[in-house]
Amino acid sequence: MYVLDRSLRQTYTYKEHMFRHEFGFPSVVVVKGMILMTISIPLDTDGFVRRQCSSCQQEFKWQHQAPTDDVPSLQSFFCPYCGQIAATDEAFTEAQIELARATITEAIFGSLPKDRSTSPSGNGFSITISTTIKNNIPPPVPLVESDDMRRVTLPCHPDEPIKILDEWNEVVHCLVCGKAYSV
Repeated sequence: MYVLDRSLRQTYTYKEHMFRHEFGFPSVVVVKGMILMTISIPLDTDGFVRRQCSSCQQEFKWQHQAPTDDVPSLQSFFCPYCGQIAATDEAFTEAQIELARATITEAIFGSLPKDRSTSPSGNGFSITISTTIKNNIPPPVPLVESDDMRRVTLPCHPDEPIKILDEWNEVVHCLVCGKAYSV
C-alpha cells in the first residue's frame, strides 16, 4: 500500500506565495517574509479527496491515507483517465486552488487596519498622513465535497481504490503503476 498524497502535508509554491496544505484549520505563519498556511480540503463520506489531472483536466478521487513508517509516500501518480504521470502536488482542482488563493488574499489583506495614521516628526517640522484601506475582501468559502463518482478497485493495487466519473466507460489506469484496465 502507498500513500499518494503524503497526508496532504506538503509545502507548495503558488506564484510567489508559499502555503502548507494539510487537513486542518487555516492558520498563518510568517517565515522569512513568506506566508505558510494550512488550508482544509474536505473528504467525501468514504474518505476520498478530489483531484484533477494536469494533463487531461479530468477530476477523480483517491483515498486519503495518513503515511506511516510502514507505508511509503508516492511522489507521483498516474492519471486514471489518460495514464499520464504527474507529481502529487500537480493534482489540485481549480476550486482547491481558488480556495488557497482566497485564503492567502484574506490572510494578507484582511488583517490590514482599515484606518491608519502616522505622524512622523522632525526638528521643527511635522506632517500627518492618514489613509483608509477598503478591504472588502470576502472570506474564503470552504469547500464541500459531494459523494459523487463511482469507486473502482484495480487488481494490481487493491489497497489504492479510486473514484472516477460515473459516465466514464473507457480504460482506467492504476494510480500507482499506470496499468490500464477495462471497467
